Parts: sequence; structure tokens; C-alpha cells
Amino acid sequence: MRLFPQVLVLVVLLCASTVLGQYEIVDLGTRGSTSPGPGPRAYAINELGQATGAGGLFYDPAVGDSYIPMSGWGINDSGDVAGTHDQPPIASVHYNAGNVVDIASLGLANDINNSGQVAGHYSTSVYDPYHAFFYDPSTGLTTDIGVFGLYYSDATAINNNGLVVGYARNGETTDWRAFSYTAAGGGVDLSSSLGNPSFSIAHAVNDSGLIVGRIGSGFTDCLPLVYDSQTNTYQTLGSLGINMSGAFGVNDLGHVVGYYSPIANPQESDIRPFYWDGQTMIDLNTWLPASSGWTMTYAYDINNSGWIVGCGIAPDGNQHAMLIRPVPEPSLLALLGLGIAGIVKRRGVK
Repeated sequence: MRLFPQVLVLVVLLCASTVLGQYEIVDLGTRGSTSPGPGPRAYAINELGQATGAGGLFYDPAVGDSYIPMSGWGINDSGDVAGTHDQPPIASVHYNAGNVVDIASLGLANDINNSGQVAGHYSTSVYDPYHAFFYDPSTGLTTDIGVFGLYYSDATAINNNGLVVGYARNGETTDWRAFSYTAAGGGVDLSSSLGNPSFSIAHAVNDSGLIVGRIGSGFTDCLPLVYDSQTNTYQTLGSLGINMSGAFGVNDLGHVVGYYSPIANPQESDIRPFYWDGQTMIDLNTWLPASSGWTMTYAYDINNSGWIVGCGIAPDGNQHAMLIRPVPEPSLLALLGLGIAGIVKRRGVK
């Protein structure tokens, strides 16, 4: 029997990975396990479901896993990846066409928007502090965002309107301040808008200007931060464990993902991922049945379809990068079945 293209697409979509409950797991492998850093992780996902991460990870749902010559931290909807390569690190962009463009030496490109604008950090030498930067490909200029009266700064994310977010800091554990930046308006220290905490970091921003991150007194005493730059208001989300939690990703629906610790002094394997839909926070592992053999630890990013990337402990007992995505509802599966039947009837397949 010959399968027509429409039928084949439906079969591929339904059979690409094992259905494991409310969400299905896509194993993104162990790239990055031998590289300096925290091991295999998927850090970013775009609206096409393409993902990137440590050790040259690049995943496309249409073709599967592949390799790029850099660690990816951000990805836009063209499949262009922002990240770093070599040691000492060089802030770079890997374009979907295959070429790599270096933006700044001794640095890291954290994110890239659909206009190709990039946010990250760089340093002029191994002895100097790193500064946040904004890169605009239309001018070819890399702008030093500054340190807001502190010592270091890092631009962690940029949205499709050119709004950059990040943090500046003095010490290793205290005096961290979230900031925002636009090319037209310059940088804004968000501390006063957040109640002047001793510790605040902006990790991500959506196209409505909703900024998420961490707020508290330090890494071991913090909660997820959600700040609305349009209304200049913020809230701190609770934690499913102790006050050691943070938000890493937000989509255009305002849905947030991040991590929390259920215990004090956790190991990496103790960390758990959360999802917040604007009202309720849940541990993402509750959407994966125990029979899967997986324990997700960190959730780093979420797209508008609800696809989430991060890392976890795989059935083999090792850390893997991973993607989880919603399983179609039974009613949708029934509609797909009807669609196949309709195609078969029209085509006269026997």
C-alpha cells in the first residue's frame, strides 16, 4: 500500500517518540558531557521546535539531532543560534546557512531575536570584568551596555522588540541587580522597581515585556520573579520546596518555567523543574509517569506551543539534555484519524 504525503506526515508526528502521559519525552542525548560546564543541557527552543544547548546540540523535529560547532544558549525562529565556542570563549552566532560569525572575544552570546540582534557579555582581556553587550547586525555595532555602577554585567535575553534584560553585580553572592536595556532608551536598573533587594537577576523576557528571573538575598535564598515592564509591577512566585527557586523561561502566553530545590544543600540531581501557568505552579515530573524512568531536573525554556527544554536523569542513570512536549488529546487523535480516513477515501487507497 502506498502512503500519500498527508498520511505520512500524520504517522510521523504520532510515532516520532513514545507517548508517556500528558507529556512525551524526546531524549536529546549527552552532548556536552565532556565539555567544561554543567553537562548535557538544552537551553533554548524556538517556535518551530528547534532546540540548542551544550556541546554543539542542535535539534530539529523534522530531522532529529545534529551538531553545530559551538554551545548554543539562544535560538531564533530562523534557526540561528547564539552561543560560544573555543577556550577562552568567543561570543558567536551560528547561522542556519552554516556559517559562524564571531561577535566578541572573551565572551558569550546568550540570546538572539528574529531580527538577528544579540545579547550577551564580553571582556577586553582575561584580567578585566565582563560587560553586557547588545549587537545589531543592521549596523554591525556591538554596544557595551555598562555595569550600572557595579563591577560585572551580563545581558541574558532579548525579545523581538529589542528589549534586553540581564543583571549587574559586585560580589559572587550579593549585590546583584536586574536591568533592562533598549537601544533607544538605554539601560535601566530595575532594583528600585523591585523593592531594592540585595539579589535580583533577569533571565528571560517575552514579546509583551514580561521579565522573569530570581529575587531574594542570594542563590540559596531566592524565589522566581515575574516583572511586568509595561505596568512596572512585579510578583514573586512561591516555591514547591524551600526558598531556593528561580524562573528561566517565559513564553508569549506568560507561562513560566524554572527550577526549585526540595531540600537544603541540594546536589544537581536533587533539583526539580516547575511550570507556572499564571495561577498554578506544578512540578513537571508529575506530567511524566514514573514508568518513564526519567527525572527532569532543570527547565530552561518554553515556546508558545508548550514545548519545554532542559535536562534530567535518564533511565541509564546519567544526565541527558531533554525536550518534553504535550501529547495530543484523545479528541485530537480521533480527529487525526478522521483526517486520515478522509484522505484515504478521496485518494481511493485500497
